[in-house]
Amino acid sequence: MSLFLSLLLGHLLGDFVLQPGRLVVAKRNGVTGLVIHVALVAASTAAVLGAQLGRYWLAVLLAAAVHAVVELVTIAARFRTESRGLFVFVLDQVLHALTLAAIVMWLAPGAQSVATFGVQLPNARLAAAVGILCVTFLGSILAFETANAIVPLPGARQPILGLDLPRVAGMLERGSALVVALAVHPLLGLVPFLPRVLYASRLPARRRARQMLEATAGLALCVITYALIAVIALLASYKP
Repeated sequence: MSLFLSLLLGHLLGDFVLQPGRLVVAKRNGVTGLVIHVALVAASTAAVLGAQLGRYWLAVLLAAAVHAVVELVTIAARFRTESRGLFVFVLDQVLHALTLAAIVMWLAPGAQSVATFGVQLPNARLAAAVGILCVTFLGSILAFETANAIVPLPGARQPILGLDLPRVAGMLERGSALVVALAVHPLLGLVPFLPRVLYASRLPARRRARQMLEATAGLALCVITYALIAVIALLASYKP
């Protein structure tokens, strides 16, 4: 499990944290951008595995290779389904997760616990770290594409989601919600969403609906992530 979580962490770092908007545009319009993006994914995954890279170097290479294939598939799908950004985004991330799981199942099904960035973490804590990164960064695009799919606004469908104040606020909203849910109580994870609800209540109907859709998508991602972390923690504590 820790190898899969470490590969997933490397993927999230390379696919979201280390992928600025200009690189997204570049990879969709040429080979150079795609090569740079895949190299960053490989580098971030290698960094996560750290000193154990000598043991799992093939996993890193395979992760990079299948990442490139998935990118080619979803870039082609995006150009053919321009109005279905949400579908393409979900497809992209599901394929990435499934291919990483397949690599672990094929290459190292009985792998021992992996040190992440050189630190040995219990699976539950590693899953929590991955989950927080997921809801914070991946959640931005999920919320954006969900709102665009249901309540598009004039000028809202832009090629790339910019790193502006609303996006940063959404990242803080989802990240803090999951942290509070994990560290204090699940129901208190609702509190970080209240400022958006109060803000949305003052907006015209269509903009209010869009804000509530983004909040709902973020909350749903937090709930699903919390449930997955809870399951991993339960499995980790199980002793036959």
